[in-house]
Amino acid sequence: MMGMLWAGPLNAAEKDAQPPKAPFIAEPADSASWEVSISYPDGIPKDDNPELIQKALAADPSLELPWALKPLKTRHPARQVITVTGALQKEEITYHDSEGEVRWVIDGLLVSPIRGQDGDYQISTRDTARAEPFAFRKYEGFDWLAEKNYRGVEMLDGRRCWVFRQDPPPVPTKPPAAEDRSTTMPMPPPVDATAFQKATAWIDVETRKPVRLVLGTQVRDFKHLAAPTARLDVPKDVARAWALYAQPVPKK
Repeated sequence: MMGMLWAGPLNAAEKDAQPPKAPFIAEPADSASWEVSISYPDGIPKDDNPELIQKALAADPSLELPWALKPLKTRHPARQVITVTGALQKEEITYHDSEGEVRWVIDGLLVSPIRGQDGDYQISTRDTARAEPFAFRKYEGFDWLAEKNYRGVEMLDGRRCWVFRQDPPPVPTKPPAAEDRSTTMPMPPPVDATAFQKATAWIDVETRKPVRLVLGTQVRDFKHLAAPTARLDVPKDVARAWALYAQPVPKK
């Protein structure tokens, strides 16, 4: 199955092509829309959260809490349609179990529905959204692109594409030796999860837009849609949730 993902061997003449210069990927325009079809050639990743919870409960029954009795099943995205107009971004997501949701990014804040709580929304900033990451007017998953990862040019779906490939370093399994640790050293910044995943990207040479991204066990195929001609219309309940969080605190 994975063999079908490759566009074929590099042509000898193009294998030694000079690497492109950054930025390797174009930034979406202020008004743009694109679709991402997501597949899992090796099968949908196993949802082992219930097993882990049961093991934890067996080891310590005091952990039994209402949320642990009926854990939410992990959903894996199957399709995303992202639309941007100005400072607004709408993300329509369909999951592998056919359920769906709509998220909004409004002036730097992510407004997403809370599962199992109709009409309730969660507000996240870029600093606090580690459990629910988001990006604004950006193709996600390409932060690892670098000149050292350039592999040449391949044809994919009739388009000449730059190919970038990452074989990540092994994730450290041992803590640093006692003599190497220091309480005076500042905490390192969070590590981008993609830095420890095997990845391959195909970028259209002419447009610098993504064509395909293989990230770990996930394959993302990109389709660039016509740009919207009107400003996105934010639903009233979403706008209300955003306003409650974004409004300034009154001065005393």
